[in-house]
Amino acid sequence: MRLQELEILKARNTLMERCLASHGITYTLPMIDPERDAAKLRRHGLVDAGEAAKYGYRDPAVFATSDVKAKSVADQPPPDVVAVITGTRDGKVGGREVSPEGCAGEANQTLVPDARPGQEPVSFELSMRSHEVTRTAPPVIAAAGAWSRCMAEAGFDYSDPDAAIKDPAFSSGRASEHEIAVATQDVRCKQRAKWVRTWVAVERVVQDMLARRRADDLAREREHNQRQLAVARDVNGG
Repeated sequence: MRLQELEILKARNTLMERCLASHGITYTLPMIDPERDAAKLRRHGLVDAGEAAKYGYRDPAVFATSDVKAKSVADQPPPDVVAVITGTRDGKVGGREVSPEGCAGEANQTLVPDARPGQEPVSFELSMRSHEVTRTAPPVIAAAGAWSRCMAEAGFDYSDPDAAIKDPAFSSGRASEHEIAVATQDVRCKQRAKWVRTWVAVERVVQDMLARRRADDLAREREHNQRQLAVARDVNGG
């Protein structure tokens, strides 16, 4: 998780705590944990050999230790606090009306006053677009073919990396020895076929083209992000 994202998350928690305090509720939200709070996207599928050897295709977060799970549950706010955070509590709490958006909504409004409901960042839109456009680009298809041949040499018959990670046999429970063997070979073959490197290179070309077309929108997004970060740093006392 980037430092700027951590700053914004920390400020959001602080703003929610201040809002709760204005309702007479003293509550400290869990500390920001970069590992826990980071969204780990597998944009190009499974690429971590360590994860493959231990979890197969499963999300490591799903199989956290029982101690971590217990701590996560213990960290959850009690229902009355959740109701004020989410705005599901009607009427006054601590002599102040609970807003329909709750303390979470008030924090977001402070951090992102110019946001529109359902609005996706332009950069995210272009990132998703470039990913989909390049999925079937000839160099990517060729690299997927090389990956498939590499997998076949190890006795695994999959047409492309998506076919492996979406194998119904790998959809529930803990990873079997077979799944771990497939996943481990998958990562090896991606490296051998230079599949990720090829896809990323093609994506960069498309992203540059899309970025030029949406230069003004991206400039506005950067300005918006800088304003948000400035507010967050002010809230955090930085």
